Amino acid sequence: MHPGYKPNTPRTVLQGVAQLIMKWQEKYEVTPLFLLENRTDISNGRALAQFWSEASLLPAESAHLGIVLDFCQLYTSTKLRFMSELQLVPVEAVKGFHVHWRHLQPSLDNPLDWKEAFAFIRHALATNGEAYLLPEVMHSKAVEGTVNFCRMFLK
Repeated sequence: MHPGYKPNTPRTVLQGVAQLIMKWQEKYEVTPLFLLENRTDISNGRALAQFWSEASLLPAESAHLGIVLDFCQLYTSTKLRFMSELQLVPVEAVKGFHVHWRHLQPSLDNPLDWKEAFAFIRHALATNGEAYLLPEVMHSKAVEGTVNFCRMFLK
């Protein structure tokens, strides 16, 4: 899920998630995992921490909720504060990652510090046991290279 534009706040997103959970349970008798991607007003580490702090007050909702962290989006919204903002992201809430550089195959030449990004992924895996990893590239030819890029760091 993307949080959208104003007036969406952590509270309004959580209200939407509560409604989605109720509707899914009524219609399908199951509750999927809802993942919020860092975007717009909930795009940096501080905002993600605030979101998760509020979500944690709602145990029924937070049991079916997590964050999917888009590193490129985090870098775009924080630039030189990338590392300090990454440290604010609540690792226990992160259930997935988008790996790309502007929807192209990532490279060590990117300004984003991929070594630190993958250190965070390894920490999340150690904390949570598992996570989704999406090579979010626009061309199918870049998928294999992006997967190999991820493998290189996860060895």
